[in-house]
Amino acid sequence: MASLTDEGRKHVFKQHFEQLTKCQGFLKQSLTKKQRLELFSYKADYIVARGKQPYVEGEIVIKPVLESFVEIFEGEVFQKTVRDAITGVALSNNTITRRIESMGKDFRQQIYEDFCSTPYTALAIDESTNITSEAQLLMYGKFACGCRIAVELLCCLTLHSTTTGHDIFSAVDTFFTKNQFDWGCVVMCCNNGAPLMKERNIGFRGIFKENFLTSTSNTASFTGKLWLPKSFRLSSMK
Repeated sequence: MASLTDEGRKHVFKQHFEQLTKCQGFLKQSLTKKQRLELFSYKADYIVARGKQPYVEGEIVIKPVLESFVEIFEGEVFQKTVRDAITGVALSNNTITRRIESMGKDFRQQIYEDFCSTPYTALAIDESTNITSEAQLLMYGKFACGCRIAVELLCCLTLHSTTTGHDIFSAVDTFFTKNQFDWGCVVMCCNNGAPLMKERNIGFRGIFKENFLTSTSNTASFTGKLWLPKSFRLSSMK
Protein backbone atom coordinates (compact mmCIF):
# COMPACT_ATOMS: atom_id res chain seq x y z
CA MET A 1 0.00 0.00 0.00
CA ALA A 2 2.87 2.39 0.77
CA SER A 3 4.20 2.13 -2.79
CA LEU A 4 0.84 2.84 -4.43
CA THR A 5 -0.18 6.21 -5.78
CA ASP A 6 -3.22 8.04 -4.48
CA GLU A 7 -5.28 6.71 -7.38
CA GLY A 8 -4.03 3.18 -6.69
CA ARG A 9 -4.99 3.39 -3.00
CA LYS A 10 -8.45 4.69 -3.92
CA HIS A 11 -8.89 1.77 -6.31
CA VAL A 12 -7.85 -0.78 -3.67
CA PHE A 13 -10.14 0.71 -1.03
CA LYS A 14 -12.98 0.83 -3.54
CA GLN A 15 -12.53 -2.87 -4.28
CA HIS A 16 -12.52 -3.72 -0.57
CA PHE A 17 -15.62 -1.61 -0.02
CA GLU A 18 -17.46 -3.33 -2.85
CA GLN A 19 -16.50 -6.76 -1.49
CA LEU A 20 -17.70 -5.76 1.99
CA THR A 21 -20.98 -4.47 0.57
CA LYS A 22 -21.52 -7.75 -1.31
CA CYS A 23 -20.81 -9.79 1.82
CA GLN A 24 -23.21 -7.70 3.89
CA GLY A 25 -25.86 -8.04 1.20
CA PHE A 26 -25.36 -11.80 1.13
CA LEU A 27 -25.79 -12.04 4.90
CA LYS A 28 -28.96 -9.96 4.79
CA GLN A 29 -30.38 -12.05 1.93
CA SER A 30 -29.72 -15.25 3.87
CA LEU A 31 -32.27 -14.22 6.50
CA THR A 32 -35.87 -15.24 5.99
CA LYS A 33 -38.69 -12.73 6.30
CA LYS A 34 -39.61 -14.15 9.70
CA GLN A 35 -36.03 -13.83 10.93
CA ARG A 36 -35.84 -10.22 9.71
CA LEU A 37 -39.03 -9.32 11.55
CA GLU A 38 -37.69 -10.93 14.72
CA LEU A 39 -34.39 -9.09 14.34
CA PHE A 40 -36.26 -5.79 13.90
CA SER A 41 -38.31 -6.53 17.00
CA TYR A 42 -35.17 -7.22 19.05
CA LYS A 43 -33.55 -4.00 17.83
CA ALA A 44 -36.67 -2.02 18.76
CA ASP A 45 -36.75 -3.69 22.19
CA TYR A 46 -33.09 -2.82 22.72
CA ILE A 47 -33.75 0.84 21.89
CA VAL A 48 -36.61 0.92 24.41
CA ALA A 49 -34.45 -0.67 27.11
CA ARG A 50 -31.44 1.55 26.40
CA GLY A 51 -33.65 4.64 26.61
CA LYS A 52 -35.16 3.41 29.92
CA GLN A 53 -38.63 3.84 28.48
CA PRO A 54 -41.84 2.00 29.47
CA TYR A 55 -42.25 -1.28 27.61
CA VAL A 56 -45.58 -0.12 26.16
CA GLU A 57 -43.60 2.25 23.90
CA GLY A 58 -43.58 -0.42 21.21
CA GLU A 59 -47.35 -0.39 20.77
CA ILE A 60 -48.14 3.25 21.55
CA VAL A 61 -45.16 4.96 19.88
CA ILE A 62 -43.06 2.79 17.54
CA LYS A 63 -45.92 1.10 15.64
CA PRO A 64 -48.01 4.27 15.21
CA VAL A 65 -44.95 6.16 13.94
CA LEU A 66 -44.27 3.43 11.35
CA GLU A 67 -47.93 3.42 10.32
CA SER A 68 -47.79 7.20 9.80
CA PHE A 69 -44.62 6.73 7.77
CA VAL A 70 -46.42 4.27 5.49
CA GLU A 71 -49.34 6.65 5.03
CA ILE A 72 -47.10 9.57 4.10
CA PHE A 73 -45.07 7.55 1.59
CA GLU A 74 -48.10 5.88 -0.01
CA GLY A 75 -47.26 4.58 -3.47
CA GLU A 76 -43.50 4.29 -2.91
CA VAL A 77 -41.71 1.04 -3.79
CA PHE A 78 -40.84 0.26 -0.17
CA GLN A 79 -44.30 1.12 1.17
CA LYS A 80 -45.72 -2.41 0.92
CA THR A 81 -42.61 -3.92 2.53
CA VAL A 82 -42.85 -1.58 5.50
CA ARG A 83 -46.59 -2.18 5.85
CA ASP A 84 -46.07 -5.97 5.88
CA ALA A 85 -43.35 -5.53 8.51
CA ILE A 86 -45.66 -3.49 10.73
CA THR A 87 -48.35 -6.14 10.45
CA GLY A 88 -46.01 -9.03 11.19
CA VAL A 89 -43.80 -7.60 13.94
CA ALA A 90 -44.64 -8.20 17.62
CA LEU A 91 -44.10 -5.15 19.86
CA SER A 92 -46.54 -5.79 22.67
CA ASN A 93 -45.70 -5.06 26.29
CA ASN A 94 -45.34 -8.77 27.17
CA THR A 95 -43.20 -9.49 24.10
CA ILE A 96 -40.82 -6.61 24.80
CA THR A 97 -40.56 -7.64 28.45
CA ARG A 98 -39.72 -11.22 27.52
CA ARG A 99 -37.13 -10.24 24.92
CA ILE A 100 -35.42 -7.64 27.10
CA GLU A 101 -35.09 -10.27 29.82
CA SER A 102 -33.67 -12.68 27.24
CA MET A 103 -31.15 -10.09 26.04
CA GLY A 104 -30.20 -9.28 29.63
CA LYS A 105 -29.48 -12.93 30.38
CA ASP A 106 -27.41 -13.23 27.22
CA PHE A 107 -25.37 -10.08 28.03
CA ARG A 108 -24.79 -11.30 31.59
CA GLN A 109 -23.67 -14.72 30.37
CA GLN A 110 -21.17 -13.15 27.95
CA ILE A 111 -19.73 -10.93 30.69
CA TYR A 112 -19.40 -13.86 33.11
CA GLU A 113 -17.67 -16.00 30.48
CA ASP A 114 -15.17 -13.20 29.73
CA PHE A 115 -14.62 -12.61 33.45
CA CYS A 116 -13.91 -16.31 34.05
CA SER A 117 -11.55 -16.65 31.10
CA THR A 118 -9.01 -14.06 32.27
CA PRO A 119 -6.26 -15.07 34.75
CA TYR A 120 -6.23 -11.73 36.61
CA THR A 121 -9.21 -9.67 37.70
CA ALA A 122 -9.91 -6.66 39.90
CA LEU A 123 -13.05 -5.83 41.86
CA ALA A 124 -14.65 -2.55 42.88
CA ILE A 125 -17.25 -2.89 45.65
CA ASP A 126 -19.54 -0.16 46.91
CA GLU A 127 -22.40 -0.47 49.40
CA SER A 128 -25.19 2.04 49.77
CA THR A 129 -28.98 2.31 49.89
CA ASN A 130 -31.57 2.94 47.21
CA ILE A 131 -34.51 5.36 47.40
CA THR A 132 -36.47 2.88 49.55
CA SER A 133 -33.60 2.66 52.09
CA GLU A 134 -32.86 -0.91 51.02
CA ALA A 135 -29.18 -1.82 51.35
CA GLN A 136 -27.57 -2.78 48.05
CA LEU A 137 -24.11 -3.91 47.07
CA LEU A 138 -22.72 -3.13 43.62
CA MET A 139 -19.72 -5.05 42.37
CA TYR A 140 -17.81 -4.19 39.20
CA GLY A 141 -15.15 -6.32 37.58
CA LYS A 142 -12.10 -5.10 35.68
CA PHE A 143 -10.53 -7.71 33.43
CA ALA A 144 -8.82 -8.33 30.11
CA CYS A 145 -11.25 -8.99 27.25
CA GLY A 146 -9.46 -9.62 23.99
CA CYS A 147 -7.26 -6.60 23.26
CA ARG A 148 -9.01 -4.26 25.69
CA ILE A 149 -9.52 -3.83 29.43
CA ALA A 150 -13.21 -4.16 30.24
CA VAL A 151 -15.05 -2.68 33.21
CA GLU A 152 -18.44 -4.34 33.66
CA LEU A 153 -21.12 -4.50 36.32
CA LEU A 154 -21.07 -8.04 37.71
CA CYS A 155 -23.99 -7.85 40.11
CA CYS A 156 -26.26 -5.73 42.28
CA LEU A 157 -26.92 -7.67 45.48
CA THR A 158 -29.54 -6.87 48.09
CA LEU A 159 -28.42 -7.08 51.72
CA HIS A 160 -31.57 -8.13 53.53
CA SER A 161 -30.37 -7.90 57.14
CA THR A 162 -27.33 -6.02 58.41
CA THR A 163 -24.48 -4.55 56.38
CA THR A 164 -21.44 -5.66 58.35
CA GLY A 165 -18.17 -6.78 56.78
CA HIS A 166 -19.24 -10.41 57.32
CA ASP A 167 -22.54 -9.79 55.49
CA ILE A 168 -20.79 -8.17 52.54
CA PHE A 169 -18.15 -10.87 52.30
CA SER A 170 -20.79 -13.61 52.59
CA ALA A 171 -22.87 -12.04 49.78
CA VAL A 172 -19.85 -11.70 47.47
CA ASP A 173 -18.55 -15.18 48.30
CA THR A 174 -21.98 -16.71 47.61
CA PHE A 175 -22.09 -14.89 44.27
CA PHE A 176 -18.61 -16.18 43.37
CA THR A 177 -19.51 -19.75 44.35
CA LYS A 178 -22.81 -19.70 42.46
CA ASN A 179 -21.14 -18.54 39.23
CA GLN A 180 -17.98 -20.63 39.71
CA PHE A 181 -15.66 -17.61 39.84
CA ASP A 182 -12.15 -18.12 41.18
CA TRP A 183 -11.07 -15.99 44.13
CA GLY A 184 -7.48 -16.82 43.22
CA CYS A 185 -7.72 -14.62 40.12
CA VAL A 186 -8.58 -11.49 42.12
CA VAL A 187 -5.45 -9.33 42.36
CA MET A 188 -7.04 -6.07 43.54
CA CYS A 189 -10.16 -5.04 45.42
CA CYS A 190 -11.17 -1.37 45.53
CA ASN A 191 -13.70 0.11 47.93
CA ASN A 192 -14.81 3.43 49.35
CA GLY A 193 -12.73 3.16 52.51
CA ALA A 194 -15.68 2.77 54.90
CA PRO A 195 -14.97 0.92 58.20
CA LEU A 196 -17.13 -2.04 57.19
CA MET A 197 -14.78 -2.46 54.23
CA LYS A 198 -11.32 -1.72 55.62
CA GLU A 199 -11.39 -2.84 59.28
CA ARG A 200 -8.62 -5.39 59.85
CA ASN A 201 -10.68 -7.98 61.77
CA ILE A 202 -14.34 -7.35 61.01
CA GLY A 203 -14.20 -5.55 57.67
CA PHE A 204 -14.48 -7.09 54.23
CA ARG A 205 -10.74 -6.67 53.68
CA GLY A 206 -9.75 -8.47 56.88
CA ILE A 207 -12.21 -11.33 56.35
CA PHE A 208 -10.99 -11.83 52.80
CA LYS A 209 -7.37 -12.01 53.92
CA GLU A 210 -8.24 -14.40 56.73
CA ASN A 211 -10.11 -16.79 54.45
CA PHE A 212 -7.89 -16.72 51.37
CA LEU A 213 -4.46 -15.23 51.89
CA THR A 214 -3.60 -17.71 54.62
CA SER A 215 -4.64 -20.78 52.66
CA THR A 216 -3.95 -19.90 49.01
CA SER A 217 -1.38 -18.11 46.92
CA ASN A 218 -3.71 -15.16 46.38
CA THR A 219 -1.80 -11.88 46.54
CA ALA A 220 -4.68 -9.44 46.24
CA SER A 221 -4.04 -5.85 47.21
CA PHE A 222 -6.62 -3.44 48.58
CA THR A 223 -7.14 0.24 48.09
CA GLY A 224 -9.68 2.74 49.33
CA LYS A 225 -9.78 4.53 45.98
CA LEU A 226 -12.41 3.36 43.53
CA TRP A 227 -11.10 3.14 39.97
CA LEU A 228 -14.64 3.50 38.63
CA PRO A 229 -15.88 6.80 37.20
CA LYS A 230 -18.20 8.61 39.60
CA SER A 231 -21.16 7.95 37.30
CA PHE A 232 -20.76 4.20 37.92
CA ARG A 233 -20.81 4.35 41.70
CA LEU A 234 -23.91 3.38 43.64
CA SER A 235 -23.41 6.30 46.02
CA SER A 236 -23.89 8.70 43.10
CA MET A 237 -27.31 7.22 42.30
CA LYS A 238 -28.99 7.99 45.61
